[in-house]
Amino acid sequence: RAFLAALKQHPKGLSRVQLHILAKYAASGKTGKELARLARLGWVDTREGKLFITREGSDAVGEVKSLPVGEERRKELIGDDEADRNMQQKFLKVLFDVYPARISRRER
Repeated sequence: RAFLAALKQHPKGLSRVQLHILAKYAASGKTGKELARLARLGWVDTREGKLFITREGSDAVGEVKSLPVGEERRKELIGDDEADRNMQQKFLKVLFDVYPARISRRER
């Protein structure tokens, strides 16, 4: 449901990386199998390296709660308590803190 909900809110499509972040899933064989299952059902389509929800997928997922945006989404993704953050959340915090600037290889 999380994959379909994220895709439904992004009609211009999402990369796999974007989809995993928005749906709060780590890329793994299990999520890859789920995306393949959704494609077999005709609920997800891939075009030009992006994933899109189909009309059937949109009907299957029904109404979805809008994902938060901006600061609210940042807090949801990385949490408020630094001690409780996992590695992915710590990495995202670094990116959020420097955005829109880039991080060089030396700064990693």
